[in-house]
Amino acid sequence: MDTIKQVTKKLQRATAEAIKQFSMIEAGDRIMVCLSGGKDSYTLLDMDATFSKSSTHCF
Repeated sequence: MDTIKQVTKKLQRATAEAIKQFSMIEAGDRIMVCLSGGKDSYTLLDMDATFSKSSTHCF
């Protein structure tokens, strides 16, 4: 269980850093996610949902 939490936190930190570094998401942006059904698509969707709930920006 701890391993899953550690991996989740690591992914969240890396994703947040990339979003900030490359100015990927700004206030008012609309995000479209296309899913292929793979693990990477689901992970991206989960990260976007997590950040949209906790972000101070509305996207």
